[in-house]
Amino acid sequence: MKMTTKVLIKKLPTSAHYFPISGDRYSTRAGLARFGTDFGNGQLDTQLFQFDKTFTDYRNNKLAVRKTEINDYVCTDKIDNKSLAEATQFILQHLCNEHPDKFLLQKSSKQITLDCLLTDEQIIINDDYNLATQHRTEYKNLFDALALQVQEDICLMQINSSGTKLIAAHLCAANHWSARDKLLMDMRYLHQHVPGFTDDNKEPEKLLQGISRKTEAYVRFAWGLCDQAILNQHPHTSLKSESSDDLFMRIERQVIWPIPDSDILLFTIRTYFQDYTELKTSEIISLGSAVSSMSKETLEYKNIDKEAVIKKLKIMRQN
Repeated sequence: MKMTTKVLIKKLPTSAHYFPISGDRYSTRAGLARFGTDFGNGQLDTQLFQFDKTFTDYRNNKLAVRKTEINDYVCTDKIDNKSLAEATQFILQHLCNEHPDKFLLQKSSKQITLDCLLTDEQIIINDDYNLATQHRTEYKNLFDALALQVQEDICLMQINSSGTKLIAAHLCAANHWSARDKLLMDMRYLHQHVPGFTDDNKEPEKLLQGISRKTEAYVRFAWGLCDQAILNQHPHTSLKSESSDDLFMRIERQVIWPIPDSDILLFTIRTYFQDYTELKTSEIISLGSAVSSMSKETLEYKNIDKEAVIKKLKIMRQN
């Protein structure tokens, strides 16, 4: 008997916990680990697409940003149809293989039917991997439809002998950058405003080209601090919020996965918020050391008030 959407969501696990500070210092180095590395989260660490009890929050955020300016968040107009089909086919197959309890796939000679149990949607797909029907959510294409079924944001990088470039993105939990503004940029230009990136990553193009020639995926993490746990921080959004005395680590789990038999890298970004009051004592110490190690340029770029943060962490250690 198929479980209802509400029951299935209720049975989802709690969110994974990541603390990506190494050596008590802040760094923009790639810090790649083989996909599947055990970070203490059991099966979640082995999954490209992670589903947990916060699923509805991420889904609602993706639905909300579409009401502002969808083309700022769903950018697929610069990618050719063949590459987009390869990417969506990989995502579709991976979802069904990784989460057969959440996605049911049926194939016939005329079409593919995908039942998405977490959203109670049925997606009808042509054999050329285009949407065959309209849905209550007006999806731009299959890539858009599939990205609305997961908690991760998804970017597609094209890798070849001449270089790399961002060719498509579904970015609804933007961390102060615009996918639209970054389209067709290579890794160096994508990160040109990040202090220390050039020094820490001498040849990012060769790094991605090396990954694309392999069959295995990699995972890395990025982090910053914020005073509110708001997923969408798109620089063009008109939504503004008042400052808060709270403090959260905003952590990104980034997975880089070469799509077989193509020149496309799938790049997923899953955002987590970690309340600093829930950190272990050792993590509070490491966080304080890492913030203290940040350059003036990094603190300004990440909008971090070092003295205020260190004071909060010191008080937490004393409690």
